[in-house]
Amino acid sequence: INPEEEGLIVTIDTKSGIYIADKWSRLDNFEENLKKELKKASTEGVFLRADSLVSYGVVIDVISRLRAAGVIEIGLITQPREKKRGRKR
Repeated sequence: INPEEEGLIVTIDTKSGIYIADKWSRLDNFEENLKKELKKASTEGVFLRADSLVSYGVVIDVISRLRAAGVIEIGLITQPREKKRGRKR
């Protein structure tokens, strides 16, 4: 995804809740809701953000659903790790 372009943000929270542009979505109609939001946002790109406590399987399931909905460009939103303070070895 071109960083200069805006994309739709899909979020997976700590309880594996799925949000499309901050709107909660059930998995059984995720693809349908996603297509509507992509059309509204006039974009084809999606940025996926997931809490670090979300299981890998849930993230992969959402990615496969993004692909099933026709999304080709998927970016991942990451946050830098915080440096641990303490003594150096």
